[in-house]
Amino acid sequence: YRLPLFGALLISLTFLVNLFWKISIHMAGIGATVAFFNCFFSEPSALMLIIFIISGIALTFLAAYARLKLKAHNPFQLVVGWIAGFLMGLFYFRNMM
Repeated sequence: YRLPLFGALLISLTFLVNLFWKISIHMAGIGATVAFFNCFFSEPSALMLIIFIISGIALTFLAAYARLKLKAHNPFQLVVGWIAGFLMGLFYFRNMM
């Protein structure tokens, strides 16, 4: 039950920020996913961690490129969205797991 609660919290946070300034919820979701998987899978092996980091970077750039191409956000809004999601993912992993 904690993971859906975290998703709702992340969406609520981005909604509140978007009332005043626009950030990317797509990038927030990817940032949270990257943080969660990197924390969760960092223990088994360093190779797996490297694979997740590279995959996370690739997924991040793909989504960011799409959002920029659609002119939905500027680069700063994408970065702030990703950082917000990443920090929320770290918070979830450190406090709820």
